[in-house]
Amino acid sequence: MKKLTIYGLGAAASLLAITGCEEDNGAGNGDVVKEWTIALSGELEVPSTNRTETGTAHLVLYTNNELEYEIRVDELASGDELTMAHVHTGDPVTSGPVAITIVDGDTRSFSGTTAVGSVALTQENVDLMMGDSIYFNVHSAQAPAGLIRGQIDQEIVFADDIRLESDNEVPPVAVNEASASAHIRLTADNILFYKVKDVEVAVPDPITAGHIHKGAAGTNGEVEIDLAFEQDDVNTTKKLTLNAGQVDLLNNEDTYLNLHSTLAPDGLMRGQIDR
Repeated sequence: MKKLTIYGLGAAASLLAITGCEEDNGAGNGDVVKEWTIALSGELEVPSTNRTETGTAHLVLYTNNELEYEIRVDELASGDELTMAHVHTGDPVTSGPVAITIVDGDTRSFSGTTAVGSVALTQENVDLMMGDSIYFNVHSAQAPAGLIRGQIDQEIVFADDIRLESDNEVPPVAVNEASASAHIRLTADNILFYKVKDVEVAVPDPITAGHIHKGAAGTNGEVEIDLAFEQDDVNTTKKLTLNAGQVDLLNNEDTYLNLHSTLAPDGLMRGQIDR
């Protein structure tokens, strides 16, 4: 499955923020405080669902703390059924807890592949919506943990989940056997979020470095992006700002993520980045 998708203005997928006073919507909710149009995709779930559904969540917050919503899901798999939608706390590489229930499947439900309505927010909810590290998540019967999601506070333009294996090193690692999972998400303002988790090693061997290298599978390449990654960073969200050349590299060149260790300084485990 191709993991790279552009979630940008041309695809009506960017975060649209409108602040200030707008006209009343006619329902007595007051003026518009903020408006979002959020692109939703299974590629943005952590981990990816490896499914084809996409969608959009349009949210409008009013001065009386009423949140109107309009949710649409496209290409829902045959036999599946949409169940709930929430706002969760979590950065782009983290699955977090429910913070605000939008569609509860009871008093507010999906009608086929759409849901339209409103929900009264508390001031705590409003403060959360104005903050960082939150995302919108639509759930279904076949994907109860999350079918499609999108960050509310970030515009994601590149997403990939990577399987790291010691056998992928060139040559394969002889001193140890290791594997891990990694998630990377790039925002429109060139911030790379990344997390490495589920690390397994046959022999205890601390990770000493992590890099993104240029190179196709079966070849070794130069370090292009230093991830400043060590053993204590496992299961932790990390982020750094990329320059234009590094962004172009991720979008257009063969690259791989490589973790180094004490016993395997040239590379303990690696995995190709899909583009």
